[in-house]
Amino acid sequence: MPVDELTNIDNKRAGREAILDSGIGQRFARAVNRYADWLVEMIDDPVIVAQIQDHLDFTDNVWTYEYGVSDVESDPFMKSYYRLSDVSAGVALSEVVAISYLLKQ
Repeated sequence: MPVDELTNIDNKRAGREAILDSGIGQRFARAVNRYADWLVEMIDDPVIVAQIQDHLDFTDNVWTYEYGVSDVESDPFMKSYYRLSDVSAGVALSEVVAISYLLKQ
């Protein structure tokens, strides 16, 4: 759901509406876990794998422990948006690490 379609984005139900009720959150979680597995399969250097996993820590238990479904349900949309921005940066950094490694091969 585009941000400009949301109303009352500071309302505590906005994160739930945009991420949970729409189903986008579940689709994103599945896609990003497949991405993490796929990326790590291509890399055989344990140091590079550790760097990638660090950037993608939100795909593991860290994400669940730090903020899970109950937080998205009750947090304002802007807080959820901030978290997703952090996730986006992690994905980008994992791509840089993987591509740099693969180009050196």
